[in-house]
Amino acid sequence: MTEDTPGQIYRVKSGSVTILGAKNHGAEAKPTRRMIEQAQEACPGASYRSAVPSVEDFNMYEYTFSC
Repeated sequence: MTEDTPGQIYRVKSGSVTILGAKNHGAEAKPTRRMIEQAQEACPGASYRSAVPSVEDFNMYEYTFSC
């Protein structure tokens, strides 16, 4: 996973954007630069809030951003 690795916009709702993205094995879960850009494209001013393992795909994380 590199800083240019995108995620998939998974859910957009009032006040937040969730991006489904790759899990960086052996490292702390944090979004890539490209995921941050994607969140800000969907919701201007979005800022990273948290990451949790995806219940739908255990190889992925759900990265949540506040708007």
